[in-house]
Amino acid sequence: MIRKTFILAFVLVCFQFVAKAQGIKIYTGSLSDAKALAKKEHKYLIVDGFTDWCGWCKFMDRNVYPQKEVGDFFNANYIFLQMNMEQGEGKDIARQYRLNEYPSFLFFDSSGSFVHYYFGASTTPPAFIKLGQTAMDTMHNCRGLAYRLFKGEQDTAFIKELIKSTYYYADPKIIENALAVYWTALPNTKLIEKENWDMFKYYEQNVNSIAFGYIYAHKAEFLARYHEKGDSNVLYIKAALFIKKAADDKDEVQLMKAREIALQSTDKQTIYTVCVNEFPFYLQKGSLNDFYADVDHFIQKYGSDWVWGIASTIGTSTDDKKVLEKALGYLEQDLKKNKTYYNTDTYAHILFKLGRYKEAYASANDAMDLASAINDYQERTRDSGQTGELLEQIKKSMAAKN
Repeated sequence: MIRKTFILAFVLVCFQFVAKAQGIKIYTGSLSDAKALAKKEHKYLIVDGFTDWCGWCKFMDRNVYPQKEVGDFFNANYIFLQMNMEQGEGKDIARQYRLNEYPSFLFFDSSGSFVHYYFGASTTPPAFIKLGQTAMDTMHNCRGLAYRLFKGEQDTAFIKELIKSTYYYADPKIIENALAVYWTALPNTKLIEKENWDMFKYYEQNVNSIAFGYIYAHKAEFLARYHEKGDSNVLYIKAALFIKKAADDKDEVQLMKAREIALQSTDKQTIYTVCVNEFPFYLQKGSLNDFYADVDHFIQKYGSDWVWGIASTIGTSTDDKKVLEKALGYLEQDLKKNKTYYNTDTYAHILFKLGRYKEAYASANDAMDLASAINDYQERTRDSGQTGELLEQIKKSMAAKN
């Protein structure tokens, strides 16, 4: 009986191994080792970037990667590297390639050159295989599309494909140039059409573009058509976001132009975005009183429940103690009204930066308690991890001080 049980267990283990072997062979080494292996075997390399909290990552692990047709294609053409983007080397790769949504897939050719990027789950084997085929297509992968633009291709269908495929990873200048080509080839009157409005809404970021200028000059017409679709704030939030670029470029003329447009909005988050994006400019210029006036106006008009974000921006942008103390003052206004994870954690971070370790430790523990009560698993895991790292830093600093 014991022998039969052993044989049955052995058969079951073998069956599990075969079932896995039919799907993708997963490589779990370093990126440099994976590139070396891809070069040796004359294959492409795919990096499957995942996190512990990513539900769609787990879905693909269970339902897509084990399928025989997926294994047949990827094992023949790719080295398949899986990497947690919140641990070890994965953190550096996520930062280098600006990954913040998962699953994210990075594709490299056999020489180790980056050729394609995609984020989001492929829910069926054919869809995932199609993605792998696109990444190997030198005319339609991200690198190939960018090269075709560089060579002067201007067909509007091609430009659309380029923008949609490369928007999330490409140098913003590539997208800006591609959009400039697209708008130049398109009669302005066609901007009102839904497909072109969507191109503008999802991809255009430059308030100086042909499309932005035309739509802003005819905004009543556009708002009349798209107001019910929730698009009435598009122009204003784009201008608010553009302020960051103007601030980074130290271009006061462009900042004021974008600011004038954005402040026409009645949307609370848009005005908050104006405040946050203006701050680096005011900090560099030394005109902090203008910034404080903006924040005070924001609080008076909209309340203090978004002020933690402004304080967080201050906390990560400067070491000036007077400015950090001002940020604490904003947070204290908000904490009196409503104690949340976000304002409590931000308060702890700024206290730590000011060297007030005991207060920071107490506030960070409060933030940890608030994080543990968050219902969403992904959000709870992310926030608890962030505050946990802060607590470790505070402990080390307190030990070093003593």
